[in-house]
Formats: sequence, structure tokens, C-alpha cells
Amino acid sequence: MENRYQQIKIAEVNMKEFQEETLQIGPSRFNFKLVRSQVESYISDGFDVILIYGLYALYDKELLNMGSIKIFIDCDADIRLGRWIKRDLLSSNLSKSISKADKSMMLKNLLTRYLSESRIEMSEFVSRTKEYADIVLPRGAEPTGISLIVDGIQHLIRNESEMSSDHPIRFQTSEPVKDVITSKKKDITIEALSNDNFESRNKRFYDLN
Repeated sequence: MENRYQQIKIAEVNMKEFQEETLQIGPSRFNFKLVRSQVESYISDGFDVILIYGLYALYDKELLNMGSIKIFIDCDADIRLGRWIKRDLLSSNLSKSISKADKSMMLKNLLTRYLSESRIEMSEFVSRTKEYADIVLPRGAEPTGISLIVDGIQHLIRNESEMSSDHPIRFQTSEPVKDVITSKKKDITIEALSNDNFESRNKRFYDLN
């Protein structure tokens, strides 16, 4: 038992990997059956924590029933658009390689796509899944919100340890968790969260939308 909390297995399921090529917007372009199959495979392989993330991580009812903790990471629409522009148009490499005219056209196309597709999809489908979440982070993946989630998970683990063992494990915040809370304040990512050193009983999932 002494090494139990240092040898956990964490798997990630990225919804984008199960997206079919189509011009349609909405959940129909995702193969939820394959997502569930992947989760079941990870369960069989003995993974302790399975992170499912993506726009429609909280959409499929069967997938929701498989999960234990559901988290919706919300963000203001203007901030989302600003990040999209920064990523696609203002990167240093791109700025040096294209003309102002081309960049202007790219911005026009980006805004058209945002207004005609992305904004509608968020409103009609994605935002509505918020009601299925156990936890909602209203301003994105902020360090404080992530810290509270990790602390809550640690509390559950500590209780399980005390109930199942005559020698409860002393649970301390690991260095990877501290790194998420401190050094990742600039830009917390799913990859950073997946490196948190917390243990979980099998078949506990964290759905992040």
C-alpha cells in the first residue's frame, strides 16, 4: 500500500480523435460509441484515472453514466474568439510569412466561421451540457479552480484510505500538483492536469468539457 499513490495510471481520451470529417456542426460528427469503447478498454487495462475532454465530453448520456466527476470549463465568448485569433493569426511564425492583405482575408474568414458555425454550436449544443456538470469553472481553467478540484479529489482518496486500511496513508500534495497550481498559472492545459499525482479507485472518470 505504501506505493499505491505514487504509481497511478492516468489515461486521456481526446474527443477530437473521434470526430468524423463532415461539414455539419453539432454532436452528430462524433462517434460516441468508439469513445465508450476506448474508455472500456482503459478500464480493462487497469487505468486508475481516465480524463475525457472535448466540446462534447458531457453530451452522451451513456458516457455520462460511466463517469464519476463531470467538470464544465466555461469561458466568455469574447475571450474564446480572442484566443482563436491569437492562435491562428497572431503567432510569430505566421506574422512573418504572410502579407497584411492575406492576414485581413484570413481574419474575415475566421470571423465568418465563428459567427456562422462556432458561436451557434456553443449556444445550441455545448453550453447546454453545463447542466450535467458536477463542477463548473466559469472563467476557464484558472489555478484556483484546478486547485479546489485537486484538493477535493485528494480528500476522497484520503477517506478511502482511512476506511480500507489499518495504516492510513499520509497524503501530501505532490510536486506535480504544486506545479499545476503555481508554474501553470500562465496557461493551464489538460496535459498539465493529467500529470497531477493523485490516486483514484478504478472506474473513476473525470469528464471535462
